[in-house]
Amino acid sequence: MEDKEKEEGSETVVVDLDGTLVKTDTLIELLLRFAKDDLFFVLKCAWWLRKGKAHLKRQLTDRTNINVENLPYRKVVIDFIKESKASGKKIVLATASDIKLAQRIANHLRLFDEVIGSDGITNVGGTAKERTLVAKYGVQNFEYIGNSKADLPVWRSAKKAHIVSNSSYLVRKVQLKTEVGNHWLAWYASVRVVLRALRPHQWIKNVLVFVPMLADHQFGLVTIGKVGLAFVIFSMTASSVYIINDLLDLESDRRHAKKKNRPFASGALPIWAGFIMVPFFLGTVGVLMSWLSPMFIVIMLCYFVLNLLYSLGLKQVVLLDVIVLAALYTLRILAGGEVVDITVSAWLMALILFIALSGALMKRYIELSRNNLLAANKNLAGRGYQASDMLIVGQLGIISGYLSVLVLALYVNSPQVRELYRFPEYWWLIALLLLYAISRGWLYAYRGKIDDDPIMYILKDPINYWILGLTVFLTLLAS
Repeated sequence: MEDKEKEEGSETVVVDLDGTLVKTDTLIELLLRFAKDDLFFVLKCAWWLRKGKAHLKRQLTDRTNINVENLPYRKVVIDFIKESKASGKKIVLATASDIKLAQRIANHLRLFDEVIGSDGITNVGGTAKERTLVAKYGVQNFEYIGNSKADLPVWRSAKKAHIVSNSSYLVRKVQLKTEVGNHWLAWYASVRVVLRALRPHQWIKNVLVFVPMLADHQFGLVTIGKVGLAFVIFSMTASSVYIINDLLDLESDRRHAKKKNRPFASGALPIWAGFIMVPFFLGTVGVLMSWLSPMFIVIMLCYFVLNLLYSLGLKQVVLLDVIVLAALYTLRILAGGEVVDITVSAWLMALILFIALSGALMKRYIELSRNNLLAANKNLAGRGYQASDMLIVGQLGIISGYLSVLVLALYVNSPQVRELYRFPEYWWLIALLLLYAISRGWLYAYRGKIDDDPIMYILKDPINYWILGLTVFLTLLAS
């Protein structure tokens, strides 16, 4: 009877889950989701870990739901599984993840004949997985697909090893133990993928730090150097926050038509890369800030904390999310003034606040219109908005944009503008340009001609560059 079972085992392909079948680590994803939902996640996880890693996984699996349909599955592995199954081989999913989660994945894919996983008491990983598989199928009686050094004990007892890894060292080590079949790269190192995670196109927002310097007509090399350093600091901090946001939003991003292609959500960039990039950028920011004023550091801390709170939950609060985004724009203005000791006027703060609020509302309007929610009154993924909110969101955005024009028009008649400019009347033309830009932007948003991100619309539309050029020209005429 035992010989028959082992003979059947020779026609068995065992597949690991994390990093192999899926391009992610489900335990880390559970931890990230739980961290986002529970303020005391660190204390709770530490308490559960006292009873072992398997107990921790069971508690997280019971309390946190991962949508298995949207996980980034590895196509080459699934294709190999299908080929093996078609040839009559038994397919087994064996993972150190909790068996409840593994079973849900197996039910979704419908490719596995058996599922082995941790049960809340025993963590089926490494040597424990090897013992379990050897007990079922015997030594050298199964093929195994894995991805890390934790799988070395299993490969040692396998008939053939299939490897998902970028490590040539790991491949050589496996070759010393057993025959190597397929070797697939886990991910492709690409500067383009890393840049996508950093979102450099969003750094255009940080040019606002230059506005106080320009408004006060200070163009010294030292001034430009300090503001330039502030721009770099804001850009690196923003990129760190984008990475944190993407790691916390894996679930909602995968449900989004376009955000599902983001590096971390799609698995193009491993989660551990984000854990390296964030402290690297924030550490660099800490060093660079030591050269600037203490008040600038305070503003930066406020910017980072507010951004973090936004990622952790404020973005799900209707209207408060766009107000927070507008506040983040004004912090850039304040920082730009602080770094060169310029007092930022209330006029400039109000102007930027309303423009930013209009842009944030435009983004929400586009998301609502692009997600085809009109037929069903569903919530926007990762946000608190419903389809019925689209009209009012658009109206609020237009009103905010026009309020920025009103602020600029009132500024033209203020005493401050007459102190700074010999011919302040040219600012009326600048106000008209802003009115045209706001109106045109919202018209295009209603026509569906703007992508999810208004920033990309600003960068790609040549008319916006003409508006910017004319604004600069008129400002010089007014001087």
